[in-house]
Amino acid sequence: MKNQKGISLVAVIGGIILIALVVVSVINYRDNQQKKAGESMIALMSKWDDALSVASASPRIALAAPVKDLQAIRAEAKDLKVTGCLLKPKEGMEFGMEETVQTFISFMRGSESDSGHNNFDRAALGFTQYRDSMNACGFYK
Repeated sequence: MKNQKGISLVAVIGGIILIALVVVSVINYRDNQQKKAGESMIALMSKWDDALSVASASPRIALAAPVKDLQAIRAEAKDLKVTGCLLKPKEGMEFGMEETVQTFISFMRGSESDSGHNNFDRAALGFTQYRDSMNACGFYK
């Protein structure tokens, strides 16, 4: 009888240790995935900034290719899979990119209204949300 109680106690302790190891592994995996996703977002924003510089320096007649590049980067951003604290920065990044692309398209169509400036202002708000939220997540520190 003593042997059976001793074995069951060892089995219980072993089971608890196994569960603890699995939980730690899952947490580490999730943290690594979030870190990789955050780094992907940072790299994508760097790519966006480069493409935006080209588009901003292009005359209206030559904007088709730079805007196409911005649209491709925006599509990459939409395809990023994020969780947790990266949801809010991704939302801001996507919003800013969308507003920027739409403003360039309106400009290419010949719209000369002041709404273009308002859309760039709205885009800036999205990018501010991105940066502030990335800071809150531990990036850009």
